[in-house]
Amino acid sequence: MNFTKIIIDSDIATKEELFKYIAKVFAEEKVVQSADDFVTALNERESQVSTGLMDGIAIPHGKCSSVLSSGALVIKLKTPIDYTTLDDSLVNYVFALAIPENSDTHLDTLSNLSMKLMEDECRENLEKAKTVEDIARIFA
Repeated sequence: MNFTKIIIDSDIATKEELFKYIAKVFAEEKVVQSADDFVTALNERESQVSTGLMDGIAIPHGKCSSVLSSGALVIKLKTPIDYTTLDDSLVNYVFALAIPENSDTHLDTLSNLSMKLMEDECRENLEKAKTVEDIARIFA
């Protein structure tokens, strides 16, 4: 899987702050036109059902007209944050997706990413990862 950017030890304290950060990075990387519109898309998606999974992992994603091209971020948080998850765990790994409004390929991307993240070896390697390169290798 190709990621737009991998970020290590990001100092984020809340889900709200996380969503703003995700949108800002996607805007800087020219994946989205409007960071504000993308934050709205993330919040709208999150209001349907939480994108928090298990074992400290979340996959927030947004689909809106502001998305110029598909994008994916990995963010390893310095300190885990409260984020509604299936096992009530705090989240420390975030896999964020930006999806163009008229696209349906995100379902395959979400499925493939979720399947990879269910592998014990993948989660163990994430815990050991210290660098951007370490994380990129896990998903190569």
